[in-house]
Amino acid sequence: MRKMCYTSFRRTAIGLAASVLVLAAAAAAFILLLGMRPELLDETRRTGSPADLSLEYGYASYSADGVCDVALCGNPPVKGKEVYLYLTNPESNTVWLRAEIYSVSFTYDADGAVTAASPDKKLGSSGFIRPGEYVERVTLSEALKDDRTYVMIKISTYVESTQTSNGFFYINTALLR
Repeated sequence: MRKMCYTSFRRTAIGLAASVLVLAAAAAAFILLLGMRPELLDETRRTGSPADLSLEYGYASYSADGVCDVALCGNPPVKGKEVYLYLTNPESNTVWLRAEIYSVSFTYDADGAVTAASPDKKLGSSGFIRPGEYVERVTLSEALKDDRTYVMIKISTYVESTQTSNGFFYINTALLR
């Protein structure tokens, strides 16, 4: 029978203990990650609806049958990377909603006339808001380069009880720097 020296035994014990600790830490981190849910709701949401908005911002209601109603500024002011959309989810809705702002890709015919428009690059988005809430602004990923940027604002819905979408629709507008 072979004898193990004290130094060799100590190295083996320390190695085993370190391995057990690393495995335990990895298992704990995995369990913690399984329990985490990303926050869907916008951190800046407020209860109610915005008041005293200037008429020049074009704050109006929009609707898509079977999807939802929404109110927002059709001509929102832009300050740096902030678009003051005043996205509002009316209390009459049964869904959460959010706004995603996309640049627009145009398709032209041979004469140079626009024949179609589609969403292109995502510029920014809000988190979801519940019925009876609003968010004042949406932060863009970068400041606008042009004085006028045509955008499509995608209104997306979320049904909390089923964790599914109730659909979406687009609102076309331009952002002025």
